[in-house]
Amino acid sequence: MKAFRLLFSLTLYVVLSVFVPCQAEEIRNFSSDITINRDSSIDVVERINVDFANAQRHGIYCIIPVQYSRHNASYTLPLTVESVTDNAGSALNYVFTHQDHDVIIKIGDADRTITGIHSYKIQYKVKRALNFFDHAPELYWNATGNEWPYPIDSASATVRVPLDVKSGDIRAEAFIGPPGSTVKGSATVAGSAVQFSSPNPLAPGEGLTVVVGLPAGSVVQPSWWQEALLSFVDWWPAYLIPLAVFTTIYLLWWHSGRDIDANHPIAVEWNPPKDLSPAEVGTLVDESCDMEDIVSTLIDLAARGHLKIAQISSKGFLFFSNKDYEFTKTSPPATEKLAQHENEFLSGIFRSSLTPGSSRTLSTLKEEFYVHIPALKKYIYDELTNKGLFLSNPETVRTKYKAMAFLFFLIGIWLLISKPPFGVGILISGAIIFLFARAMPARSAAGSKARRECLGFARFVRLAEKDRIRVLAKEDPTIFGRLLPYAMVLGAADQWASAFEGLLTEPPDWYQSSDYGPNSIFSVSDFVNDLGGGLNTMRSTFGSAPSGGASSGGSSAASGESGFSGGSSGGGFGGGGGGSW
Repeated sequence: MKAFRLLFSLTLYVVLSVFVPCQAEEIRNFSSDITINRDSSIDVVERINVDFANAQRHGIYCIIPVQYSRHNASYTLPLTVESVTDNAGSALNYVFTHQDHDVIIKIGDADRTITGIHSYKIQYKVKRALNFFDHAPELYWNATGNEWPYPIDSASATVRVPLDVKSGDIRAEAFIGPPGSTVKGSATVAGSAVQFSSPNPLAPGEGLTVVVGLPAGSVVQPSWWQEALLSFVDWWPAYLIPLAVFTTIYLLWWHSGRDIDANHPIAVEWNPPKDLSPAEVGTLVDESCDMEDIVSTLIDLAARGHLKIAQISSKGFLFFSNKDYEFTKTSPPATEKLAQHENEFLSGIFRSSLTPGSSRTLSTLKEEFYVHIPALKKYIYDELTNKGLFLSNPETVRTKYKAMAFLFFLIGIWLLISKPPFGVGILISGAIIFLFARAMPARSAAGSKARRECLGFARFVRLAEKDRIRVLAKEDPTIFGRLLPYAMVLGAADQWASAFEGLLTEPPDWYQSSDYGPNSIFSVSDFVNDLGGGLNTMRSTFGSAPSGGASSGGSSAASGESGFSGGSSGGGFGGGGGGSW
C-alpha cells in the first residue's frame, strides 16, 4: 500500500513538473520537534512550509502510520492530534480520519483555494513510540516520512529528552535518503536536546529518520497492565469475536441443541426398548455411532439366528491375535424383518451372498469391510431420526457445524497474514464451533424417554440380584445371549456376565470354540472375556483400510529491533508522507 501511494504521488509529481512546470510544488522546510516525556509518550510538533507556486490548492494532507506488525502481531500507536495552526498560531480547519494502518490529517477548506507559500504547524501526542532494551528506552522515528511526492529543500528534527539525562548518556544517529538507505545525516547532542538535519535537500521519496537512545530509568516504562490494556486495543478482535461466537453458539444450543424432557429420573428397566437394536441403543445413548455399536450388530444377529460364529486357529497374526473367526450364514427366522443397517451388515460380511451355509473368515474381511461403515452409520442415524428419537439426523447436524468451523479456519488462516488479530479471533471462533458441534444434536421427547429406558436397563444389569436373574434365565434360556449385545454397548457386559456366573453350563449355541469341549468347565466370565478379545480384533479388522488409501513487514522499530543495529532511512515508527489537495 505504501509503495502504491508513493508511486502514484511520484507519477503525479513528474506529470505536473513536465507538463505544467509553472505549478510545481515543493516543501521549503520540514522541521520536527519531538519531546520524550517521563511517561514514555512523545509530543511531536511538525512545521511544514509548503510552496504551492501558482497551483490552485485547498491545503495539504499528512499520512502517518500508526499500526505496525511486531513479531507477527499487531502493534498500534495511539495518536491524538492536539492542534493544527499556521505559524502565527491561527487555527486551521482539518479532518482527522483512520484509513487501514494510517491516520490522515487533511488540512484546509474545501470551498477555498490558495497559492504560493503556506506554513502548517501540526501538534500531536503519541504513546508506545519508545522501544525498551534491558529497560533502556530508545526512540526510532521517521521524522519526515518517505512518501512525499515532491522535494524537501531543508529537513531537520530536534529531540528533547528529560532534563536529568546527562548528554554523555545519550546516543544519537540519523539516516537520510530513500527507504533502506544507511547514509548518515547530522546528529549533534546539545544539553538535553539532540539536533538532526540533512546536509542536502531530499528528493521525492527520501526522508530523515532519527534514533535516540537513553539510559535505563530515564523514563517510566509502561507497566504490564498498561501494556495489556494497550494490547487489548490492538487485539480486540481476538477477544471479542470469539466471545460473540461463543454467545451465539451457546444460544443456538440452548434453543435447539438440548434434549426435550431430559431432566426426568431414571427408573430400573428389566429390558432395553423393544424396537431398538443394540447399535441403535448405543448410538442413542451418546449420540454417536461408534465401531463398538456396529460390531454389536454381529452378536445381535447371531443371537437372533442369522449367523453362527466359530473361533478357529490362525497360522498368522490378525491384529496381534493368533485367533481367527469364521462366520456362517444360517436360515433366519421366517417372520423377522431386518433393518437397513442389519441387511447392510450381513451383505458386508457375506459379500451379498446370503444363502444359508455361506461362510467367511474375519481375516478375509481385512481391508474390505470398511467400505460398508459409512453406509452402516448413515442407516443407523436415519433409522433413529425416522423413529422420531432425534430432532434431526445427529451426523448431519454435526457435519453442518464442523463445516462452518472449517470455513472459519480457512478464513482465519487467510487473515493471519494481513490482519493477525482478526485471524486469531476467527481461528479461536472456529475451534469453539468445532467443540460445540458434538453437543448440537438433540433428542426428542420420545428419544429422551427411550434413552432413560436404556440407562434404566444398564442400572438393572449393574444391580441385578442372583435370584432375579435365575428366574429370568428359567423363563427365557436365551436371555443371556439375546441381551448381551445391549449390555456391551452400555458398558455393562462384565456385570451381565457376573450375574449369570454359575447359572450357565455352556456357551450360547451361536458361538463355537475349541476352548469349550465336553470335559471343560464353562465360565460365563471367561466366555465374555474371550468374546471381548475377539470383538477387539473384529473392530480393528472391520475398520481397517488399505494403507495410503481410503478415508481419511514492517520497520525495525515496529519489529522491536534497535535503530542502532541495522537502522536505516524510512525505519522506525512515524513516517508516512502526504501531498496537496
